[in-house]
Amino acid sequence: MKETRSFEVKGRVFSKNNIRALADEYCDLHQSGLRRKKPTTLKFKIFCEDGTIYETDNIDLFADNSYFDNKVINSLVMSVTNYSEISADLTIDKRPYATSQLTISSDERIWLNSTYNKLIDIINYAKPQDNWLLRHRTLLLNLIALGFGFAFFMIIKFIIVGSPTSPNPEQKLSKFNLILQTYPTIRYLFVTILLWAMGLLSAFPIRDWLLQLWPEIEFDFGPEHSKIYKQRRNRIVFIFVIIIIPSIISYLVSLVTN
Repeated sequence: MKETRSFEVKGRVFSKNNIRALADEYCDLHQSGLRRKKPTTLKFKIFCEDGTIYETDNIDLFADNSYFDNKVINSLVMSVTNYSEISADLTIDKRPYATSQLTISSDERIWLNSTYNKLIDIINYAKPQDNWLLRHRTLLLNLIALGFGFAFFMIIKFIIVGSPTSPNPEQKLSKFNLILQTYPTIRYLFVTILLWAMGLLSAFPIRDWLLQLWPEIEFDFGPEHSKIYKQRRNRIVFIFVIIIIPSIISYLVSLVTN
């Protein structure tokens, strides 16, 4: 009786060494089948962003200075089968909403378990796509809401207070300001909730866009200019460290000292 096991590949950053290790294992599976005098077939296939497809049974496809170094690759497929008894198919696709999966079938349970565990170990050896933002999505949403709320507040403050024709806001809110000045805890809580509420609507699409910078599958090989997500992450980190975080800290300090 034939048994099939599947594993969804996600949350990984694959280097060229990781891909080579998988290809080496598939070559071993192919040679093992041939030693058992089984008509075993090996296939490697890569799909490039420019529409080019390369297919071969030679591991040289993953050698240095090959297509992996010069082409932008969207996905790759590795397969070994003898059509009747065993098959091991692996698809790794970096495109959004694509499915990356390992599927192994065999009527030999020992071979199936051994092959499955070996390939899973190699896949799991790839760098996890994991960071603080992915682990704390709700906190990230609230921080973005506060940040945008602070930006909206400063714009509104500039428009209202900075306009010479506007009435003095201190006269309108004198009693309310007195309450806030008398109870600092209420003031801090009120300002925080106000900023959060002002920025909440914009926070959802911004958070979703940020999380997309860490896709489920990422290839850390090929031309440097093709590593779009990595470049965007570096720019975002620069903006946060140099501009946004110092601005928020400066405002919070002024809020506490005033």
